[in-house]
Amino acid sequence: MKCIILALTFTVCASASFATPLSCWYYANGASAGADTGSFDVPESQFGEVIVSPRSTGSEDTYVLVLTEWTDGNSCPETITIPQ
Repeated sequence: MKCIILALTFTVCASASFATPLSCWYYANGASAGADTGSFDVPESQFGEVIVSPRSTGSEDTYVLVLTEWTDGNSCPETITIPQ
């Protein structure tokens, strides 16, 4: 019984922590630059698309892909094709 309660507790906690979008950051060559939770000013209409980051400051990680469904910080593709 303790195992079932513990498993349900982890499931509920995991579901709550992934309700936030995951932003995947990319360098100009398409290589991953990391990920952060949140959408960082990307409009919902562009979630799931590779776009130039609205917060771009000229650094090399100027592209972002916002995922709405993800399992952990490694859910981002390692490389992407930069849109032309």
